[in-house]
Amino acid sequence: LGCSGATRTDAIVRDPEGAAEIVALEVNTLPGMTATSLLPNSAAAAGIPFDDLCERLVEEAMKRNAPSD
Repeated sequence: LGCSGATRTDAIVRDPEGAAEIVALEVNTLPGMTATSLLPNSAAAAGIPFDDLCERLVEEAMKRNAPSD
């Protein structure tokens, strides 16, 4: 899909006839950033404070979009 940075993918697991498969429903390229959103909550669970998460996202975006020498 060519996505980069933080995304959220909604998926389901189907198990037709005992052959489980993951089916992607949609990719959200702008995940929520509120106090109750999944990305900040996941980062917090990994010990990454919200301010650090924002800084990391900006730094990675700047690296991806830096002009070539």
